[in-house]
Amino acid sequence: MDYMQVNHKRRLIVFVPQSLAGNQELARKIYQMASQSDADILFLALIDDYNDMLAASRCMITMKAAVTSPQIMVEWKIVETNRWQQALRSIYRSGDRIVCHAEQSVRNGFMQTIPLSAFLASTWQLPVTTISGFFHPPKEWMGKWLRILGSWAGFAVILLVFTLLEIQINRGIHNAWGTILLAGFVLVEMGAFYIWNEFTSWR
Repeated sequence: MDYMQVNHKRRLIVFVPQSLAGNQELARKIYQMASQSDADILFLALIDDYNDMLAASRCMITMKAAVTSPQIMVEWKIVETNRWQQALRSIYRSGDRIVCHAEQSVRNGFMQTIPLSAFLASTWQLPVTTISGFFHPPKEWMGKWLRILGSWAGFAVILLVFTLLEIQINRGIHNAWGTILLAGFVLVEMGAFYIWNEFTSWR
């Protein structure tokens, strides 16, 4: 959803990592901050994979609904994590304040990182407020790697099962029916790969 810049009230532009999309506790915290500073809210949700766009959109709709009020305009925008700088340049305007998590970091040179808040304040010279206790990078990275490993394990199991079946067919049936049956198993195997790939892509 694109933010329509028709309201010139200052805003809190809030970085929302994918794991926090839809987080009600975070939404209430930001609403409290916006109320105290008389600001509107723009949630900038970051997703690692474009395939997660639909699920993240549902979460952000819920997040917006939890804090929308007549006094505060709440909007959201979803961008891929590796394009956050372009997105921020396009939506930031004078008077806005960035809200990010103390645990967030960005790459700064070869194999080095810097806190996102420090990067925005020093390199972009933007007003930044940090919050903590919501974002847990090690837990998020572990979950991401477990999902990746689970996905590859599923592919390996499918490959192993169908390979063993195809070997047995090749050994036991040597006529035309064996060839047809083998071709059928190959098609089923390809279908299993496709279904598993679709399932793991939307998790």
